Amino acid sequence: MSKQFKPPLAMLFVWTLLFIGSDYVHATTTVTTATTATENTRLFLWQIEAAHEQAQPRKKNEPSYLLGSIHVMKDEMYPLDPAIEHAFQRSDQLAVEVDITTTDPYQMRSLMMQYGSYDDGRTLDSELSVETAQQLKEHLNKSNTPMAMFNTLRPWMVGLQLSMQAIIQFGYNPLSGIDKHFIDLANGDSKKKIVELESIEEQIALLAADPADIQDLTLRMTLKDIANSEALEEMITTWYQGDADKLYQLMTAHSEQHPELKAQMTRLLDQRNIKMANKIDGWLKSGASYFIVIGAGHMGGESGLLKLLRSKGYHLTQLAADSHAEQP
Repeated sequence: MSKQFKPPLAMLFVWTLLFIGSDYVHATTTVTTATTATENTRLFLWQIEAAHEQAQPRKKNEPSYLLGSIHVMKDEMYPLDPAIEHAFQRSDQLAVEVDITTTDPYQMRSLMMQYGSYDDGRTLDSELSVETAQQLKEHLNKSNTPMAMFNTLRPWMVGLQLSMQAIIQFGYNPLSGIDKHFIDLANGDSKKKIVELESIEEQIALLAADPADIQDLTLRMTLKDIANSEALEEMITTWYQGDADKLYQLMTAHSEQHPELKAQMTRLLDQRNIKMANKIDGWLKSGASYFIVIGAGHMGGESGLLKLLRSKGYHLTQLAADSHAEQP
């Protein structure tokens, strides 16, 4: 792991790699993506085949695929490798965490306010620790933003709104993520059925579930280093290298330095992975082939989707940029 890794930015990128939705993601990098993609052979893409005894009759006898996604992208990050696009075309159905194109924006706004704002007379200013409140005021003063604009919001929501500002400043489009790319293709000429692993309310509720002290700490970490891009550059590079375990290590390093955040990561990663793996297992046993797009942070680690699906008897083969498969 790089010694330059900075835990505060890891928190921001965790949201980018774990969640979809234009209202609560952040990433920043200056990697030259076109060059990076061609210099490595492994893709963040796995072919899934059932063990012989699990195999179900299929019309075309096609495998399924699992793609680790980055939920926000720059225009110059496209086109994706042809092997990724080909895998999508071969599949019967598209599976994503959440299909944001079917989410009512008014419902989204209502849910964000329901989970992200105070409705009992409390205010952000009164609930934050002295240290975090001071750092927030100093950050807002740089842009002449009054604290009153955020005073009805909970700390997690403030952190995400500040992250959204950062994503725009660094040239990212929250509607250009890999998930959205394939959702648009599925809704277009491909006419593929789209299935979801989670609901938008489930994802927002997960973000809001931290107790007050953890929300305070997470906001303080965000404010401490919000403009630094070194850690995110390393994570983007790792995605292009197809290294799921290294990416997982980078994402969870902050919980090693702040043990009080381990419960947060267990909820955001491990518990969700188990639910996702069980749902994917049910889909794969149906006989249809799926192109499954999930945040890249879910793939690696002892409780990652790669190991969970292998433990269920599936053969996962990592694909290469030249469209030939290689076993990791």
